[in-house]
Amino acid sequence: MRAANRFLSPFKDILRIGYQTAYGKMTAYSEAMQYHLFNAIQQVAQPEGEPPLFEIIIEKAQLSRGYIDTPRIYNCTREGREINLTYDDQLGYEYNRYYDVLMIVAFIPGRKVVTEFNAGTRRSGTGKMILPVEYTEPAHLWALYHNNQKSSRPNKDHISNSVYLGVY
Repeated sequence: MRAANRFLSPFKDILRIGYQTAYGKMTAYSEAMQYHLFNAIQQVAQPEGEPPLFEIIIEKAQLSRGYIDTPRIYNCTREGREINLTYDDQLGYEYNRYYDVLMIVAFIPGRKVVTEFNAGTRRSGTGKMILPVEYTEPAHLWALYHNNQKSSRPNKDHISNSVYLGVY
């Protein structure tokens, strides 16, 4: 639990958006914690006699879980501080809308998480994020769709699962 909490803590603001339980039985953070404990944690080899140590498998980390289709990213590039994405602009499933907004999340361990809440719409098929000046080294990136126009009541049909893009 300590490893999951250590990893998730910097993402608290994103998790409030990304984990919108459909039934209101859990907090967003509790739901995210539960997902990561069951799906994204591994034990790290330790010398004999040492207590077990666990860590998050960052490639399996999910910053959001919902019913909108996960973004299908075709291309992700970084030039300096600028991140550019191209992605599928087709509607597909019933929860998708052309006005779904792409969100990009950047993370460097030990630094503040950076989020572009409005990187582009589904219809545009392109998204962009400008990283802060202190983000000089490669960063872990995730993308997800969110849609607040569907209703004022939060639930899983306002958000997609996040997709881990890698380190850029």
